[in-house]
Amino acid sequence: MDRKELTMANYYNVPVAGIDVAANFSVVTILSPNGDIYKKNLKFHHNLDGLTKLVNLINKIEEEFGDSPKLFCESTGIYHLTLLHFLRKNQKDISVINPLISNSNRNFNIRKVKNDKRDSLSLAKLGKFDNVKTSMDIPEDFLHLKFLVREYYNRIDDRANVKKEFSNSLNVYYPGLKKAFSNICSKTALAFFENYPTPQSFIDAVQDDVIHLLRTTAKCGLEWSNKKYLELLQIANEALF
Repeated sequence: MDRKELTMANYYNVPVAGIDVAANFSVVTILSPNGDIYKKNLKFHHNLDGLTKLVNLINKIEEEFGDSPKLFCESTGIYHLTLLHFLRKNQKDISVINPLISNSNRNFNIRKVKNDKRDSLSLAKLGKFDNVKTSMDIPEDFLHLKFLVREYYNRIDDRANVKKEFSNSLNVYYPGLKKAFSNICSKTALAFFENYPTPQSFIDAVQDDVIHLLRTTAKCGLEWSNKKYLELLQIANEALF
């Protein structure tokens, strides 16, 4: 039978390895084609030396059994990616199991205690004997793009949260000031807050200096700047009161 035609249920006749992934290292347990433990609790670090030793071990298994082992690891968010990409670039057959599936198997077969050594054996047995579904293969470039997009939206959310907190602070320490600026994070508003952070600091400021700041940051004329100054002055006086 061609290896490409194998399904998860047909790994009875090939060696299988379960790899439990942590942040900086992983633990691997290998089952021989008949299901016996060939190697267990082997720890390797996620560096060139550690990953190279793992590849050499896989090559040794292939020579001994005449078939390359099928590898299984659990999705860990980001920690498994270094291992995954390194092994695939070295033409090793590795699949990623959804943690919901592997956790369900652990809870059924093993006491509910985190143990990397026991988990690697659990993953190996799960891959070898159960018809489990694995995550779809995603090209590395697409995966990087996915993370960049996710990071972009995280930063957008962070910005929105900071803006909300800033707005709440203005309501407490400078009530009424938001009425003067349609966007409290605009260049003009931020420049005003930086130079005149309290009502009293604005009242004590030189009028011409304030008007100059408004004109240069908002790119508006003198008439607009004068009106905005009077509006801000009234807000500052009321804020003090």
